[in-house]
Amino acid sequence: MKKSFILLASLFLMLASSAFAQRGTATTTVSGKKIEIEYGRPSLQGRDMLSKLPVGGTWRMGMNDATTLTTEATLKFGDKVVKPGKYRLTAKRASEDAWHLVFNQESGDNIEVPLNNEERSELVETFTITLNEGNFVMEWGALRVGTSFETQ
Repeated sequence: MKKSFILLASLFLMLASSAFAQRGTATTTVSGKKIEIEYGRPSLQGRDMLSKLPVGGTWRMGMNDATTLTTEATLKFGDKVVKPGKYRLTAKRASEDAWHLVFNQESGDNIEVPLNNEERSELVETFTITLNEGNFVMEWGALRVGTSFETQ
C-alpha cells in the first residue's frame, strides 16, 4: 500500500513538473522599460489545432494558464495604445487567413490589433512567441503572424 502511494505521488509530481516546464517567456527591454509575455508552449504532436478554430473564435495562445503581457512601457500598435500594466492576451481568428492580437483588460474592454501573416515553409512543432524591440511574432504549425509596435 505504501509503495503504491509513493509511486502515485512520484508520477503526479513528474506530470505536474512537466506541465510547468512547458511555460515560456518572451522578454525585451526598451528604453529601460521591461515588456514580458508569459505563455504555455503546447506541441502539435501531429495535430492541426488552429484550423479547428472557427472564424470569430478566440484562442488563449498556449496551454494550461492564460497568456499574459506585463509592460512597464506604453505600447503603440498603429493607432491602438496599450498602457503600462498587466493584460491577458488572446488571438482572434478574424477571417480564414487573418488573425488579431487581443489585449484583455480588467475593465472588460479589449484592444484588438491586426496581425500580419508571413509565409512558412516548415512547420513549428512547439508554440513560440518572440518579442524583441519593436516586434511581436507568434508561430505554431504553419502559422506565423506578427506586428510591430512603438514604445512611449
